[in-house]
Amino acid sequence: MALDGMNIVVVRPSWVYGPADKRTFKLIQAIMRRRFIRVTRGETAQTPVFIEDLIRGVLLCAEKGRGGEIYHLAGGETLSVKAMVETIAESVDRRIPRPWLPKIPAHAAAWAADKVFPLFGKEAPLSREKLAFFLHPKPRLHPEIGGRAWFLPDSEF
Repeated sequence: MALDGMNIVVVRPSWVYGPADKRTFKLIQAIMRRRFIRVTRGETAQTPVFIEDLIRGVLLCAEKGRGGEIYHLAGGETLSVKAMVETIAESVDRRIPRPWLPKIPAHAAAWAADKVFPLFGKEAPLSREKLAFFLHPKPRLHPEIGGRAWFLPDSEF
């Protein structure tokens, strides 16, 4: 795809984490405060990518990417949401409660929270956007050119 003579590449990152990351920080806080509720069994796959790896990947896409191509930039390991949450819990010396909220009640709770919490100027503890973390896997592909991978992340979750 070209725009005024420019080759455009599309970068689709997976779950991004790192310094100043508010989304992952909120997850860590919820676990630390024992306010985390697991939604579903946590089997959804995520491929978290550290921000420094993502930046390097974006720069590589700009340098080596083919115009019009879509590049999924993901971390080097595929983890279930359950594994990610347990890793965070272990690092902050917490345990994740065993009970989990099934998908349909979670959707209903998220929908209701999205409607009610803004009325009080508060952020909902569970929203449709937050629910996506538990239900929608992120890309698990690394971009390749000529059969050779040119983006491999350095960091592990």
